[in-house]
Amino acid sequence: MLIKDETKKKLSSFADELDGRFEKALAGRKEDVGKQLDEKIRCLKEEADLKIQRIKEEIDQEKDEMKRQFNIISELEEGGAEIKNQIHGHADQAAQYKNSLWKLTESLNTEWSTIKTLDRKFQELRFEANDQVKSLIGHLERLYGLETKIPESDILQDNSDIDASRELAVLGKIKELLGPPDPTPPAASAAEKEPAS
Repeated sequence: MLIKDETKKKLSSFADELDGRFEKALAGRKEDVGKQLDEKIRCLKEEADLKIQRIKEEIDQEKDEMKRQFNIISELEEGGAEIKNQIHGHADQAAQYKNSLWKLTESLNTEWSTIKTLDRKFQELRFEANDQVKSLIGHLERLYGLETKIPESDILQDNSDIDASRELAVLGKIKELLGPPDPTPPAASAAEKEPAS
């Protein structure tokens, strides 16, 4: 009986000791697993922080690049607007010159038409004067038997150096090249094209 009790005590003590050892081993394992988990979490966090930092740097670079591109576009638009304004200014000036040329061409046309009309009258007078001279010479020969030659007046000499028809033809070609005059006054055109402030 005593042996049994003693054996029970030993077994119970051994079981308690084993239980303590298991608990201690389990606690050690838990601590190791916890440390490993903490290390993994730390490594993952460091890796995640690095990835986040790289992504942030890439995004910052993209933002800087976009800002640079926007600045370039803005500068190009400003330059384009300036050139467009210059184009409109020169176009208005060209329209003024065209209208001036048209008016000048019209004035030239009027002058050369007048010259042509006057030259036609002059030729009629010249021919009439020549006929009168011939008639006078014939009259003197018939009545008095005088052979004479009346010199032609410088005033009635042919205007061979003036060719109104040719000048009018040239003006016609100029008018054809110019096209019709601009119906819009240049000043009003410029005002219409000026952007509203």
